[in-house]
Amino acid sequence: RAAPPRPAAGAGRRRRPPFPPPLPSGQRAARRAQGGQVRRRPGAGRRGLGRSGERQNRARVPTPLPPPLPRLLQLVDGKAELFGAEVALGDRVAPPAGAPFALFTWSGATLAVSASDGGPLDSAASLVYVADYTPMPAFINVHDALDARRVLARDGKGRGPRAMVVGPPDAGKSTLCRVLLNYAVRAGWVPLAVDLDVGQGSMSPPGTIAAAPVATPIPPAGLAPDAPLVYWYGHASAGDNPALFRFAVERLGGLLARRAAASPPDAAAAGWIINWMGWVDGQGYDLLVDAVAALGVDVLLVVGHDRLFAKLQAELG
Repeated sequence: RAAPPRPAAGAGRRRRPPFPPPLPSGQRAARRAQGGQVRRRPGAGRRGLGRSGERQNRARVPTPLPPPLPRLLQLVDGKAELFGAEVALGDRVAPPAGAPFALFTWSGATLAVSASDGGPLDSAASLVYVADYTPMPAFINVHDALDARRVLARDGKGRGPRAMVVGPPDAGKSTLCRVLLNYAVRAGWVPLAVDLDVGQGSMSPPGTIAAAPVATPIPPAGLAPDAPLVYWYGHASAGDNPALFRFAVERLGGLLARRAAASPPDAAAAGWIINWMGWVDGQGYDLLVDAVAALGVDVLLVVGHDRLFAKLQAELG
């Protein structure tokens, strides 16, 4: 018997449609811009496979995660304070997002911590603990000493205290200033807040020095006076132009002294709380001594720097 004829080569197979020649890069970009599709040859553009057939690593653009929800604190029972400002029972307080904070209680309190939408906190914000050590007893002792000097100044037996808080960066200078200001406000005074940290302005933009009276407790978001007295310095560091920094501090101190002399006894007796920058070595120490003289500082509070305390005590007494 004769064998059946063999099918022709390629018979029965599905043929691929012919591909046009590749377009120049300019025409491909124009066609994509018009919403058209660019046909590729089989196997073209397979850059994910190497010569050995293994998949190569591709660069992936990370998807940004949504920012964490603000935290809400609610005082359920007892008494507590945030940076020296009393937290009202039942009120919800929103501390600064992403910043650590501490509530203090003298007699015990119960707090409820949640996210702003009422749900649970994320892992980054759920670290809540009770500290074994707190500097608040030392802070209240400083406030009592300043308050005694205020009473004497109001009775005409001296001048209101002019306290400057100094120390290295991240030592808690701004926290101490905030606590002292809030305690003074709660005691019925209107102290003057003076910020000389040109790198991190607390009441004005960086590159400036400012002063403003504080008549109400400082909110959790920070001090935001309506019309502070601001002197423009123009640099983020006092070392960029020390002569100009000295001049600005002297002008600010002179103006504040004249205002205090013309103010009512209660306003002048409230005193000043001055926040210094974190530069306290070398030329920064010289600027500190000059600022003490220009502002008439009579109380120096050193935070977290024993050597600076000993040096100031030996030089200024």
